[in-house]
Amino acid sequence: MAKKPDQKVPLALTEAERNLILEDLLYVEDACALVIRATPSEQPVRFALDDWKYLEGYIFTEARNTRDKRLKKELDRLHARIRSLLEDDQAPTSLKIYPGGNETEE
Repeated sequence: MAKKPDQKVPLALTEAERNLILEDLLYVEDACALVIRATPSEQPVRFALDDWKYLEGYIFTEARNTRDKRLKKELDRLHARIRSLLEDDQAPTSLKIYPGGNETEE
């Protein structure tokens, strides 16, 4: 089921992933950093889909531009987890196929 744009979507981040975002990314919006710092480590971090998309973009960019292979691997792994979260939301709730081969998403 598609989520509303402002609906908070949870993702459990390890302490290492949180530190990666807060300490290794060149840029993280202050509001995102505040949410990550304020969320207890045993609870998932909750952002609206747009915030996850922005964060995913920062992580992707950093992974592509770093020369540190270890950091790139960690960023790629985190990027894939967030990408998966976003792709889950993009799946159509149902797909109808009409005569003539036309498809529509609902």
